[in-house]
Amino acid sequence: MRFRDFCQGFSDEDSRLHLKTLVDVGGLGDAPEVFGALIATGCAGNPAALIRLCQSMDCPGAMTGLKLALTDGGLADGCSAIWSGRGARRMGLASSP
Repeated sequence: MRFRDFCQGFSDEDSRLHLKTLVDVGGLGDAPEVFGALIATGCAGNPAALIRLCQSMDCPGAMTGLKLALTDGGLADGCSAIWSGRGARRMGLASSP
């Protein structure tokens, strides 16, 4: 899947708002390695799967819990240690060097 095709999945304003909340409030904007791994492996590069995930997290408690798992729980640090970016290239979401 091309990145452009992935982005077209977010042509709906509601989907973009949910994504923005996940990135801003959920803390994924501060943990790009986790976000990349989530897209590549958890959602298999499928925008519809990411949209469903964003919608399922649509409550303050879930977003707060995610942010705490990333920061206090060390999830962001653990992912940084193992995530090299190759998964994003395999999914076609990043160009190969």
